[in-house]
Amino acid sequence: GFAKAAWKVETFLGGPLLVELHSFGALRLQFRLPQDATFAELYHSCEAAFYHHGCRLPEFVLCTMDGSAVLPRDAKRPMNQAALRSVAEWQETLEDAAAGVGHQRVQLIVHDISGALVADLTMPGDTTASKCKAKLREITWRHEPGECMNLVLSDGTVWTGEVPSKVFEEPSPELRLTLVWSSAFQFFAVPIGSGAKIIAGKGVLRTAPERESHVARVGFEVSQKHGPCAGASKLMKLHTRGHPSGSTGIGKLSELLPGFEEDDAKEETSTSLHIFELGPEVVQLKINVTSDGNQVGGSYYTTVAPLHVSSCVLRSFLSYQFLPGAKWPRLAVFREKFCEVAFKELKTYLQENPHLEGFTLTH
Repeated sequence: GFAKAAWKVETFLGGPLLVELHSFGALRLQFRLPQDATFAELYHSCEAAFYHHGCRLPEFVLCTMDGSAVLPRDAKRPMNQAALRSVAEWQETLEDAAAGVGHQRVQLIVHDISGALVADLTMPGDTTASKCKAKLREITWRHEPGECMNLVLSDGTVWTGEVPSKVFEEPSPELRLTLVWSSAFQFFAVPIGSGAKIIAGKGVLRTAPERESHVARVGFEVSQKHGPCAGASKLMKLHTRGHPSGSTGIGKLSELLPGFEEDDAKEETSTSLHIFELGPEVVQLKINVTSDGNQVGGSYYTTVAPLHVSSCVLRSFLSYQFLPGAKWPRLAVFREKFCEVAFKELKTYLQENPHLEGFTLTH
């Protein structure tokens, strides 16, 4: 028990997850957390970081930098969720890195930004930056996604491909690199009482900009103590409940929701709002709402959702409406609640999956 506790303290001081924290006033802090840190531990660490920086933030929520998700204070769920990473998840494996053809070899000498030696490696001549990263990942015990790991050449450019051909002009091919890390998890601390607007997919603003033409905006208070705003409440009343028929359909906001021109972002509220934009194009979707322990199948709805959004934004948008009390609902394949989905844009995802019926929201 003591050894386990000591290990956890050590990893909290220098864990593999790099967190970058922002707030109003251009505040930017960084700290590390262990691989299995929970959302609650993330919040506690943020509070400690603020304290050590010499400031105390009032009651706040954490959201992604682009405003796509607001994080819960969940003591059981790990914060290392794929939907929250600011870059794609790392896929390279050490076995991939070990593969190489030919007899030519190259010496890779890697230092960190302070000048300390990280590794002195002999690699196949046809090695690539990604294979080198995979090898370094095992040496450094770091688990951030691949795009957070930057190998910088002596001329200041980032190495992304194969070993430069000029390296092999030397009798003993050698490539010197500097390893530079960037944050995998970037969050914005939003004071709940600031009245800030978290625009899903765009970021955090003190005041909302003018809305675009043919676009409606619906909002939800981040504290979730007072329910949805007027426009969001109106939207939720338009849901159709029951086993839906037909397929998903893309159309104009004015066609699928005639007369819906709400703008909750203009509301003057004492608490911060999470705002979602609908239009000009939207999509009609089937939604299955269930839980992991539900063996019956849950409830079914037909709703209208924004079209040009990521899976992270869509998950947040649906969660406020269908599972507002759940800590961290998952967006999954329709009627396949354990098959979580991830995509950069819903419209492209629908085009690539023409037979898609809708989505399941589960917790």
